Formats: sequence, C-alpha cells, structure tokens
Amino acid sequence: MAIIIQIVMLAIAALVFGKQFDFVAVVGVVAAESVFQLLSIYAYRNTKEAASIGMTMQLLADILFLTILLDLTGGATNAFVSLLVLPTVIAAVTIPTINMLMVSAGAIGAYLYLYIKMSHEHVHHMDMSTHLLGMLVNFTFTIIVVVTVVSILVKQNRKKERAIAMLREQQLQQEQLIALGSAAAQATHQLATPIAHLALLHEELEESYPKDPCVQEMSEPLGKCKEQLNVFREFTEYLKSASKQMITAEHLAEQLKELTNLQFPRQHFRFDITNVQGGCAMILC
Repeated sequence: MAIIIQIVMLAIAALVFGKQFDFVAVVGVVAAESVFQLLSIYAYRNTKEAASIGMTMQLLADILFLTILLDLTGGATNAFVSLLVLPTVIAAVTIPTINMLMVSAGAIGAYLYLYIKMSHEHVHHMDMSTHLLGMLVNFTFTIIVVVTVVSILVKQNRKKERAIAMLREQQLQQEQLIALGSAAAQATHQLATPIAHLALLHEELEESYPKDPCVQEMSEPLGKCKEQLNVFREFTEYLKSASKQMITAEHLAEQLKELTNLQFPRQHFRFDITNVQGGCAMILC
C-alpha cells in the first residue's frame, strides 16, 4: 500500500503540479523497493510473525528507499519528509528497544543526509540554511519525543495485559480448585456413609464373634479406609479454601509413598531427592 501511495503521489506531483524530477531514477527506486518487498513476502511466506531482526531490516529498508525518493524529489524541502517519523513509530511498537534505537538513528541519519546535501546547494542563502537547520532540530526532537512516549505507553500497556492475564489465570485456577473441592467433598460424603455402616457392622460382629479370624482381619482394612477417608476430608477442605501451601520435597515424597503403598502394595518405590541449582529434583524409581 505504501508503494502504491508513492506511485500515486509521484504521478500527481508530475502531472498536476508539474514538478520536475529524474523520472527514470524515481521509477528505478520504486521498482527496487517493490522487488525487496516481494522478496520479503517470499522469505516470510511460511511464518505468521516476522522476527525482530527481520522487522528491523524491513524498517531500515523503508527509510533507505524513502530517503532516496526524497533526495530525488526535493530533498529536505519535500513536504513528505516527515514520513521518516513513521518507521520509528512502528519500531517503538513492534521491536525491542535496541532495534528501535537503530531505526530511530537511521531516520535521523537520513534526515541529516538530506539536510547536509540541501545546505550545500543553498550555501549562499543564509535564511534557507537557518530554516533547514531548524527543520533538522525539529525533526530530531520529534523523533525523540515520539519514540519515548510511544515506548512508554507500549510498555505500560503490556504490563497491564500481563497483570490482567495473571489475574485471569489465578481466578481460573481458584475456580478449578473450588470445583474440584466440591467434587471431592461429594465423593468423600458418598464414601463416608458406607464405611461408617461397615464399621458399625464390624463392631456388632466383634461383640458376637470376638474370636473369629475373619472378623479380626477386617479391623485393619477398615482402619485404613477410615484413615484414607480422613485424608480425603483434609484434602477436600484444602481445595475448598483455594489457598496455596508450601511443602517440602521430602513431605511430598512421603505422601506419594503412602498413596502408592495403598494402591500398589506389592510394588516398591524409591525416591531420590537431590538439589539442582538451588532447587530440588525428585526422581521416582
């Protein structure tokens, strides 16, 4: 679109306003710019988003082609010289700070080149030289202000987006924990009733048949069921509170060992806990 607008503006300048410039050179610059753009599209045909270095090169190329066109069509006195600010604004929004400074330096350097060349052509016109110097100072000041303000606004906006994303993630985690706690509470309640009923039946059997081996063997499994049920209740309350709690790796390993021994009594597990760069790594064997 920028290339099409350039072609339209050049045609209007030549046909409507009668501006004189090297037509062949201008067409050659636009053609080179078009080829570069087509090569860029081909290079990123399989990529949804350009890398920072690629974006920087594209913006610097835009500054280069625009500077050449301005040089061929009036130099620093061209009314469209302010378009050199546009790549710096895009850079402040899309690429890192170092790359943005490179693009800003490129834009200021391009304007400085146009100023020096125009100053040499108007060396005998003091008023024109003063005007061009004022335009250079104004352009540099504009670049600095625009880049600074836009960069600050972009950083603040990104911080807000990250904060909002973190809040949403925390809210989603709390909702998931509450839902899981409700499900765990329901499951615990459903298990508690039959276990309590079995415990009452076992007490009656112990009174009626105190020496029966089968009745005596039922004590240990029922005790484990009660103990596991209490663990479920504690875990349910923890989930309902949706709070975070720090535990040591040793405690986590002990809990895993208890659960695995309950579910897989014939299996043997070994936990190797080692420190890794100030943290902790646990290997389950």
